[in-house]
Amino acid sequence: MRPGYRFTRDVFGGHPVHLSETPGRADVAGPALGEHTAEVLGEVAGYSPAEVDELVAAGAAYLPVEPGCRLQRRYDAYLGALGLVEP
Repeated sequence: MRPGYRFTRDVFGGHPVHLSETPGRADVAGPALGEHTAEVLGEVAGYSPAEVDELVAAGAAYLPVEPGCRLQRRYDAYLGALGLVEP
């Protein structure tokens, strides 16, 4: 699985569901919480940007906390030093 934008390397190996006739497939990690909120509320549901802001302020919708944030794990530097992942 290719990592999502939040991780710089693979997070999972394989697919958790194994079906005999239709094998599962996952090409990329799922979106972050709120990653598509403004887009869906605006383009699909027809809310204005001001209305989306009101929903977020009321706690009824969420936007990404830090868009484009890449997460680091404590052991990433160690794995990089071993040459197992790119730094």
